[in-house]
Amino acid sequence: MNECLLRGKSSFQTCAVQNILRDAGVHSRVYRGSDRYLGLGGLLRELKIPGKARNELQKGFERLAKNDPAGSLSHFTKATQAFPGYFEAYYHMGVAEMKLGHNEEATKAFQMAIDLSGGQYAWAEFGIGYLLCQEGKPGEAEKPSAGDWKWRTPHLRAT
Repeated sequence: MNECLLRGKSSFQTCAVQNILRDAGVHSRVYRGSDRYLGLGGLLRELKIPGKARNELQKGFERLAKNDPAGSLSHFTKATQAFPGYFEAYYHMGVAEMKLGHNEEATKAFQMAIDLSGGQYAWAEFGIGYLLCQEGKPGEAEKPSAGDWKWRTPHLRAT
């Protein structure tokens, strides 16, 4: 634990969790998704995601990085087929659809990510908010729309 004290706060927390898991005989890597620490629940979830799903997600990222959103969609779809609860893949499907100008499909993908994450994946909520702003409906981004999605982070609402 002493080596953890030399790190910053978030690095200390990550290091401490790694040491606890190592001491408990659990061998896994610490997972950071969308720049947020997911805790033990996130670590356990990460272990449940099949390698095929992770590989397809990575291939989708590579296609997006090459400015090929259409090509990325097949990989994100395969990732969700391999692991139906893969809300991160649905979020990135939404990003790809948005880049293609398919806002309705993007909204559906973002909504699926929100639903699968239990409303805990803020990036998908930001995606819906962004689309609503693009459509000239910023007021709708501040509140739930017809019960479709629940805004769980009121301190992050658009001003």
